[in-house]
Amino acid sequence: MALSRHYAGARITALGHPERWGLLALSLPLDEVWDSSEARWVHLFSDGDLPPPIRERLARFQLALIFGPHPKPSCKIACAWQASRRSTGYPLS
Repeated sequence: MALSRHYAGARITALGHPERWGLLALSLPLDEVWDSSEARWVHLFSDGDLPPPIRERLARFQLALIFGPHPKPSCKIACAWQASRRSTGYPLS
């Protein structure tokens, strides 16, 4: 709820398990939910560069909030988002 209040008017897209995001439907309005079990997302959790279609898909976002169960999460999603922001000329803050 605090997230949607702080970013009033923002469009929020979630990447994860759709059935779990559904639990937040009343408190966190989501425009889209992308299923992280789809093969296309495997590149976020492996070594190597992200393929252009994934970089392009992430390029439209202005902010990335990353939640994960790993004690030391990979910065791959955040790094991809930052790289896409730099390449389009958007500020990172």
